[in-house]
Amino acid sequence: MAENINIHLPTRKGSIAAMAGSVNLTILLGNVGIDPKIQYTTNGTPVARFTLATNSQYVDKSTGEVKETTAWHNLVMYGEKPADVIRKYVKKGNPLHVVGHLAYRRWTDNDNVQHNFTQVVIDSFTLLSRRLASQPNEAAPDPAAEAGAAPISVEADNGTELTDDSPF
Repeated sequence: MAENINIHLPTRKGSIAAMAGSVNLTILLGNVGIDPKIQYTTNGTPVARFTLATNSQYVDKSTGEVKETTAWHNLVMYGEKPADVIRKYVKKGNPLHVVGHLAYRRWTDNDNVQHNFTQVVIDSFTLLSRRLASQPNEAAPDPAAEAGAAPISVEADNGTELTDDSPF
C-alpha cells in the first residue's frame, strides 16, 4: 500500500501559492557576489539588493574534462530587520543559504525598448560564515577560521513584498 507524504511549505499571505496551490520556491547555496546595496521605496521600506554566485560542474563530452560554470542570481529582500542584518553581516564572498521565490519584472524605457528582469525575492536566509564588520570594504572572512561561529538566520518581515512603489 502506498504511503501518503505531506510536505508543508510556508506560504506568504495573499501569495499565488496560498490561493491556487502552486509553488514558486527557490533554494540557493552560494557566495555573495557584491556587497549589498540598501535602497528605500517611496514609502520608506528598506530594500537590500545583491548577487549570489552558484557553481555547477559538468563533464565536457569531447575532452572528458570536468568543467565548472557559474550562475549569477539577482537577490532582493525587503524590510527593516533584514536590511539591518544584511548591512552589518553580508559581505562579498560570504557563503549564504537563501530560500525565496522568483519575481519577474518588465518595463519599457524612454527609448521604447522593453526590458525583462528576473530576481529572487528572499523569504529567509542563513549566513553560513559570520563576523562583525568593522570596515565597509573588508575582505570576506575565512570560513575555516570561524568553524565555531553559529550561523545567522533571518526571515523577511511580515507584509513585505514586491510592490509597484519600488523606485527601481
